[in-house]
Amino acid sequence: MPTLIHHGLHIYYREERPPRRAAGGRPALIFLPGNTASSANLGSELRYFGHRFRCLALDPPGTGRSARLTVWPADWWMLTAGVVAALMERLDLGPAVLVGSSGGGIVALLLALERSDLVTGVVADSCPPQLRTADLRAQIAARRELLDRRRDESAAVQHPRSADSLGGFMRRQSLTWFWRRAHGPDWPAVIEADTDFLERLVRDGDHDPFGGHLDQVRCPVLLSGSLEDDVIGDLGARLEEMALTVPDCRLFLWPEGAHPLMWSAPVPFRRAVDDFLVDLADPTGTP
Repeated sequence: MPTLIHHGLHIYYREERPPRRAAGGRPALIFLPGNTASSANLGSELRYFGHRFRCLALDPPGTGRSARLTVWPADWWMLTAGVVAALMERLDLGPAVLVGSSGGGIVALLLALERSDLVTGVVADSCPPQLRTADLRAQIAARRELLDRRRDESAAVQHPRSADSLGGFMRRQSLTWFWRRAHGPDWPAVIEADTDFLERLVRDGDHDPFGGHLDQVRCPVLLSGSLEDDVIGDLGARLEEMALTVPDCRLFLWPEGAHPLMWSAPVPFRRAVDDFLVDLADPTGTP
């Protein structure tokens, strides 16, 4: 199992290598999952892009197959960015393209700010410039309800009181399956740790993980998202505002899908990323 030891933490990662003739001098792609996901949920992305690029995906500290954290620190996203930098240096990847979804997009942009020498481009999917208290509290409440109702799932199947209760049960089953696949049998502890992390973030109101420094990102950036994102309110307008702040930025908004766009509308998302990678390879647009 490929692992990196970073500050005493065992960090797991996956890798997909293309045929040597296809890789050429192309940069590596590093995929960064959202807070409640892991590299186990990124297999489709690794396979799709892995035919042409060297692709990696890691499990951030406390998630997936990586070492668990009793409490996620307030700088957990920055901690994860440091893990990515250490992995890149260990594998001698050179400047790479970071593809982050949701919280993974935060990590990608933080690393671009802190270590511009390691980042040649960023794709930040379904990642707003600021975390709003209302959005985070809604996520927290939904998770708390799901975790509290896990003990009643069998009864919900055997004695559904309405079509809505059965539908709600099926939605919970889908989400718990996703989390179990991402983290294994102790997934409730991982989700609880992340939920506690988010709760601490909203105690002082809206949270800007970038400290107002997005105008200092020096590499090309692609922002993407769905206009029907079901987790982040008014995402389209917020990404438009964000695109005006980042100096070299492209914006891709899709009318359908949910959160994140990467998984809810994979075909248009991949097409946008492909176009972005072509631009990185030839920024002048020469045929």
